[in-house]
Amino acid sequence: MNDDVELAYLAGAMDADGFFAIRLGRKGNSVSYFETMGLGQVSPIVPTMLKQRFGGSVQIRKRTEPAAVNWRVMYYWLATTRVAARATAELQPYLRLKTHQADLLLALRESKNLPYSERRKNHVGVRAYTTDPAIQAQRRSLFEEMIKTNRTGVH
Repeated sequence: MNDDVELAYLAGAMDADGFFAIRLGRKGNSVSYFETMGLGQVSPIVPTMLKQRFGGSVQIRKRTEPAAVNWRVMYYWLATTRVAARATAELQPYLRLKTHQADLLLALRESKNLPYSERRKNHVGVRAYTTDPAIQAQRRSLFEEMIKTNRTGVH
């Protein structure tokens, strides 16, 4: 399969069965935002293709409770941070439905790729610096916009 065809195929799968998200992490007073993307299908073919192409991981989930007798095994491909950003950048030209979510994820990565001296301007101790409040506000805005977009399905 040539490169353009494979990327178009994988982008179509992401449009249909995938997700793009920005996750919030807290540790003490620190807040971090993480790029996350994934896809779940009953066949392992596409999740495995995504893992081989971009990295990340494939997980198998099977429900075992009695009410789940008709539930099929699901294969999930998951990627975070730089892996998710790189995969999104490659898939973005081929996406048709989830372009806005991809744009938000890539905007978060762009804010993380700023030089350290531009991101960390607030000295808060002997050796500690915090992320510039304007950058944190931008990341928070991207996070909230991603939640809104994913909830409403607005593209």
